[in-house]
This record gives sequence, C-alpha cells and structure tokens, in this order.
Amino acid sequence: MKCFLKFNLTKNFIFYILSFFILSQRPVEASDLDRYIEELRSSNEDERYEAIVALGDLADPMAIPALKKLLGDSVMSVRHAVPQALAQIGGPEVEAIFKEMTASSSVEKKRLGAIGLGLLGCGEPSQKILLQLLNDESWEVRWASVFALGILGDLSVEPLLEKAKDSDQNSEVRHIATDILQRIPREVRWYGSLKEAMDVSQSQSKNLLVLFQLPSAHECKTLLDKVVGQPAWIELSRKFVCVKLNPKSVPDLAKTYSIEGVPTLLLLNPQGEILDRIEGLIPYQEYLDRMKASLEEKKEDLTLAGNGTLINQKMDEGKFDETIPLLEKRLDQGASAQILLYLGYSYGKVGRYNDAIRTLERLKSQNLSDEEREKGLYCLSLSYLALGKIGRTRKILLDLREKGHDSQITKAAAQLLEEIAHKEKR
Repeated sequence: MKCFLKFNLTKNFIFYILSFFILSQRPVEASDLDRYIEELRSSNEDERYEAIVALGDLADPMAIPALKKLLGDSVMSVRHAVPQALAQIGGPEVEAIFKEMTASSSVEKKRLGAIGLGLLGCGEPSQKILLQLLNDESWEVRWASVFALGILGDLSVEPLLEKAKDSDQNSEVRHIATDILQRIPREVRWYGSLKEAMDVSQSQSKNLLVLFQLPSAHECKTLLDKVVGQPAWIELSRKFVCVKLNPKSVPDLAKTYSIEGVPTLLLLNPQGEILDRIEGLIPYQEYLDRMKASLEEKKEDLTLAGNGTLINQKMDEGKFDETIPLLEKRLDQGASAQILLYLGYSYGKVGRYNDAIRTLERLKSQNLSDEEREKGLYCLSLSYLALGKIGRTRKILLDLREKGHDSQITKAAAQLLEEIAHKEKR
C-alpha cells in the first residue's frame, strides 16, 4: 500500500491523518482471491466462515458467484455471514441477488435478503420491497425488514415504523421498531447506485455526495467512524443524496471520475458534474466547510445557467476580459464542467491559448454530456491550432468527426480538417 501522510495537530481535532489508499499500487492478489474461494469448499465450517469474511474484505466482484452458493450452506453461521460479505462488494449484481432472496418461499432467505438490501444501501424500488415485507406473515421477516429500514436511515419511513412499534402482533418486532426509531436520525441514508441516487437528486434538486471506499482500507474505516458518524456531519448530509460505492464493483464509474485511491469523496451537482473532490482524510471541520461550499456552488450553478446572469450577459456582449475574472473566482470555489468550458472558451477568445488548453484539458475528468464534450474538444482544438500544434489539433478533430454526434460542432470539425489538409498540400 502506498500512502501519503500529513499530520496537522490542533486543539480541536488531533487525529488528522491524510492517508490515501492508492488502488493501482495495491491490486488484489489473484492467489489470495483464489485461495479464499477454494477455502469456501472446505469441510471445516470455521474455515468457510473465515473465507467469507476475507472475501468481503477483499470486496472483489469475482467472488460473488462462489459466495452466492454458500447461501445454501448446511451451517447457519456460514449462511448468515454471506449477506455482509456480498454487501461489502456491492453493485447491481449483488442487489439482484438480495431482491431474488426476498421473493423466496424460504423465511430465512427472505430475512437475509432484506437485511442485505439494508446493508447495501438500496434504492427506491428495493426499499419498496422492504416496506412490503413489513406485512409479511412471518415475524422474523418483519423483524428483518424493520432492521434493514433502520440501516438505510430514511426518515420518510418513520410513520410506518411507528405503526410497527405500536401494533405489530410480535413483541420482538415491536421492540426492534422502538430501537430503530431512535437510531434512524443518527444514520446517513446511503444509496448503492449512482444512477438511482442521481434520479433522486434531480427530483429533489439536491447535490450528491459520493464516497468511493473499500471496507478493508484503514483510512475508509477511520472516515466512517470518526467523520461520517458525527452528529454535525449527519445533519449536513441530509441536504445531499449520499452514495457509497466500491470502485471495484463500478469500474466504469471509477474511470469516469478518475478514482485512483480510497477514500475519495466527490461532491456533485444533480447532473453529475464535480463540484469538489476530497482524496484521503482531511480535518473534520474542513469536510463540513467544503460540503457547505458545494451547496452554495449548486445555487450559483443554477444562476449561471440563467439567461440574465452577469456572466452570460458579458459573454453575450463579447466582454471576455471582464468575464474571465468572474469565472476564475467561481473556479476557485470548485470546478464544474460548465465553468471550465466557459472559462476555457473565454481564454481562447482573448488569445490566452495556453490557459485555454490547461483549462479545457481538465474537462476530461468531468462527467460530461455529449454536447459539452464536443464543445470542449472543439475549443481545445482551436487553441492548439492557434499555437501551431497541427498534429494535436488533427487528432482531436478526428476524434470529434469519428465519435461525435451529427451536430454543427462535428460538421465544423470535419470542415476544419479539410481546410488543414488543403493548406498542407499547398
């Protein structure tokens, strides 16, 4: 493991350790994965149990099929260890397994499936399954559903849990409902799917807080225990839609957002654009300050998108020298695709081509729409062209022409390629 350590001791918070688990520097050894999977076949129940726990810590999706088989193990303690390990791996395949279990005729499988959905941080469709299980004929299934809803930390289900506390026929269910109603306000409502969370964020006009983490990484455990569990953090998190992801289970997303290590916490607007990125551990108060700042960034982004804003007005008037300081100030508060695109374009318009290139290249780390990507690439190609870097210009334009949509930008790219080729022939 490769870590960067930084100590910053203050009277308010002594344990400031900035350490970053670098994914590319510590891959899961294939021999470890294979060995633990092989131990799942052991005749010794303790070895099977330990192998399940170890595979949960590795959090490698390759272990999912082997773990799923042990849901039918002859030993109860072994069977019951599987949902926790699967939830640590996460991802859509695991959620599908848990949903399948809740539809089983087996009381135990329904119980474990329900708890698994809670541990996973399921989205609205799976949460509805948990709410339906509150009326299951088996008190054990109802108990598991109440427990899972408590883990989810969704305050909206409190009225239904109040009903279970007051009127369920089983005393064990009433007791767990009482405990859960006290626990929910102290829980963060985590989602396990960015797509589902983004739908919620757009419908509720909330920013997203996305945590990429691995259960076995010490730094991730520290973040969850020392930061995420604090009352002020939990209260502030209610203003976000929170997502917790294993980067190994969502490699495409990890690549899109350039996740190189864990923990990495991203603050996104509802369109998935990065407002802030926090890698490793930072002081507790700084988390709160940056979360609050991203909420202000969201409000400013909505203003920026309007037609009557000062920035848009100055750009419409061609006053790019006056636009640039405003955009640079916004950039200091956190990068978003829109700000980077506007700023890079403005730099190009005033002849600051190196600044334009530096800014527009940063767009590659953003979650872009097709239109934003094509605009950014075309502006980037023009700045390279202005500096006489024909090879780089041609490469970008070819990418636009071949991979872009049928738009005015791609047509302009094709035309510019022809003009460059014609000039080179003369």
